[in-house]
Amino acid sequence: IEEKVCGVEKKTTTAEAAEVTSVAPSATGECEMEFKKHPHTNCHTDHGATPIHGNYHHQSLSHGECQSKCKADSKCQGVVVHNGAKSAEGHCWLITDIDASKCQSDDGYDVWIEEKVCGGEKQTTTTEAAEVTSVAPSTTGECEFEFKKHPHTNCHTDHGATPIHGNYHHQSLSHGECQSKCKADSKCQGVVVHNGAKSVEGHCWLITDIDASKCQSDDGYDVWIEEKVCGGEIQTTTTEAAEVTSVAPSTTGECEFEFKKHPHTNCHTDHGATPIHGNYHHQSLSHGECQSKCKADSKCQGVVVH
Repeated sequence: IEEKVCGVEKKTTTAEAAEVTSVAPSATGECEMEFKKHPHTNCHTDHGATPIHGNYHHQSLSHGECQSKCKADSKCQGVVVHNGAKSAEGHCWLITDIDASKCQSDDGYDVWIEEKVCGGEKQTTTTEAAEVTSVAPSTTGECEFEFKKHPHTNCHTDHGATPIHGNYHHQSLSHGECQSKCKADSKCQGVVVHNGAKSVEGHCWLITDIDASKCQSDDGYDVWIEEKVCGGEIQTTTTEAAEVTSVAPSTTGECEFEFKKHPHTNCHTDHGATPIHGNYHHQSLSHGECQSKCKADSKCQGVVVH
């Protein structure tokens, strides 16, 4: 499966106080992520969340250390910890697929859910180039957010997304400016823009409640969805060998894609994936050649090989 990997040292400094990973969103309206406390609550299997590691949990961690474990895991959306009502301090469960409305009241636990917060003075500096908000995840494995392009796609009402402002849309904006509008809105999860196939450039729709699998193919539009990206600096430069295409992210903080191997696994129709060409498949290709075929197809997200 092709996944995004980012490198170089993070240039920002964050501070942690008490039991919260605090952030200071910028005065320009950009957004950051912070953990919001839900006291006397427990989220677990069939009750508002899925534990990432099953019954396994970290032990002897402070709340801040627990949150750092979550930030380093791209699937993690929050943590469950014991509070003062429990004698077993320091236990830490990482959770995902969170629906706080289905979590349970429990005096012995607190839940911290990572949420998007906008507004206020920002202590860090980010850069934006061309049509992507680029990020530089830290060497400690923390995560950031960036926009991922879904070309020739349109997400709208009843087709994979809810426009935040209805039919209203911003005009005369570059793609970067459109993404900045989204970052400044706590509800926004992505944007829809015209591409070169449309004569009306610069239009920008902010969208939320995104389900990319239900969006429509449309040559006139592109969709940019904000996604969580984690990583650290890749210290070595390697070439392709065996069954993996490895990359070395640049020292400027840009991101690249690499293929991550999921051994002894098959993804196919009704079982985790949709074959792009149906039953047709390429033959007599090395794994590297197969991955190159995928990279050349804008719809391709991964490959299955013997």
